[in-house]
Amino acid sequence: MRAWSVVFPVKALSAAKSRLAAGTPAPGGLALAFFRDALTAAMATARVDLVVVATSDDLVAMIAEAAGAMVVDDDGHPGINAAARWGARHCDGGRGVAVIVSDLPCLTPEALETALAAAEPHATSFLADIDGTGTTMWCATAPHAVDPHFGAGSRAAHVAAGAVDLVAATPGLIDGVRPARCDVDTDDALQRARTLGVGAATLAALAVDTG
Repeated sequence: MRAWSVVFPVKALSAAKSRLAAGTPAPGGLALAFFRDALTAAMATARVDLVVVATSDDLVAMIAEAAGAMVVDDDGHPGINAAARWGARHCDGGRGVAVIVSDLPCLTPEALETALAAAEPHATSFLADIDGTGTTMWCATAPHAVDPHFGAGSRAAHVAAGAVDLVAATPGLIDGVRPARCDVDTDDALQRARTLGVGAATLAALAVDTG
């Protein structure tokens, strides 16, 4: 069984989740809750030996350090892909590296374990989001190979770069990794996540909205 490092590139909360409706809870507060649930799941995953959080946000850094993650300041490495590469430079060469988006409130250790097991045979691979156009996780079996292409149309970009689409390549994988594919950028996506089942931090944040 391969050991893995997980890298979370996390943008400043003040700039996070601008497509979610303004109100209570605020988009920045929800973004933090999503990250906390994803971080909790990663820290509890058996194959994960190290979690690295690349961020310049002080609150994100404080929460990550308190949870036992390594924090690296990504100031000077703007954007998710540059921050991911920077975070991967702090990973042990003997581990695989999984770059995971921070807006996965449904992520569970079981779903992440299943995805990482599927990624083991491939030099580079990725997990497409539920919509099938984006990416929630990108994996490389060695830190020096970390070169993801997150952003608009990232699934197509990752395929073009030669990464293996884990859902397409692994029969029967789709149900087991669904919580790892449910990223949240819009109100519709948030409702879908709530239906699937979000973590404790997101539940607490959403409870503010309901009294």
